[in-house]
Amino acid sequence: MKRLSVFIVFLFIVGVLPTLASGSPVAAAGEFHAVDQASVSDPCDEHGDNGPISAAEAAREAALCAARPAPPEPPPAPLTCVGAVLCMASEAEVRAAGLDVDAMRRDDRAELASIQARVHSSGTLSSSYYGGWVNFYLYYNSHCSGTKYYNGYCGWLYHRYYDDGSGWVYTTSFPARSGNNVPADDWKPSKGPIPNDHQPPGSSVTNRYTWGFMYGAYRGYEPDSSSSFDPGKWRLDPWSVNKPGTDTYTYERSEFEIHGGSGSHDFWVMYTHGCVRLPKTSITSLKSLWDNRTDNKYSGAHVYVYYP
Repeated sequence: MKRLSVFIVFLFIVGVLPTLASGSPVAAAGEFHAVDQASVSDPCDEHGDNGPISAAEAAREAALCAARPAPPEPPPAPLTCVGAVLCMASEAEVRAAGLDVDAMRRDDRAELASIQARVHSSGTLSSSYYGGWVNFYLYYNSHCSGTKYYNGYCGWLYHRYYDDGSGWVYTTSFPARSGNNVPADDWKPSKGPIPNDHQPPGSSVTNRYTWGFMYGAYRGYEPDSSSSFDPGKWRLDPWSVNKPGTDTYTYERSEFEIHGGSGSHDFWVMYTHGCVRLPKTSITSLKSLWDNRTDNKYSGAHVYVYYP
């Protein structure tokens, strides 16, 4: 009996332990490894702010991701303002609500000029044209009623659109947050908010991103029911950015989006790695504005970032 016991132990050592160490026949370990590798090896999917990435790697990803077809977008949603604090308000109503938007005036003028030139160059339109864009703001210790106060800052996302029929600009405001909300940390990977200025190699400094694009290719609105993004997301282009004034061609931050969240990733509960997060209902309303008040989305609607 003693010899049999020793023999069994011997078999366990030489046969089973090496197998367990390799993980290959163990279903749980094998599945976890496969899932983990898949998430890391797919450059077109987000895994949070990856931090520094070389220009060569960014170029490789760009070639792969730009060639990949965009997922089909869901049908257009009816226009709604559920989850918004201001709903398609006039400039006077925005000011009456006490929201300071002076910092965006210069970019608004440039955006309007671009939209108006595009509309007029296309000839007479059979219906009104709505040219839209987005502004993300972080205010220091102010304008906090209705949004999340975190680390001394309060965030808002404004959807603004120009109605070519009336000639007016209208604003819808949503509670928003990004990273730890602290502008001074905007170049700290996986910690600070989305940078409010960046400089692609060979280009001038800008605070502008393109909404619903990735590596120059249109992606649109992407439904995502995972708790981190629920009910969906828009990617922001450039997908990788570097700090103004740097001599290196290494991108310091990457993979920014506008998205929702639920459960433990609900807007009121959880910060992000740098993406702009809205409440789940606000994403639904922003999507309706994307569908009904952003006719320029296919040619490139913009997102501007401000830390006044």
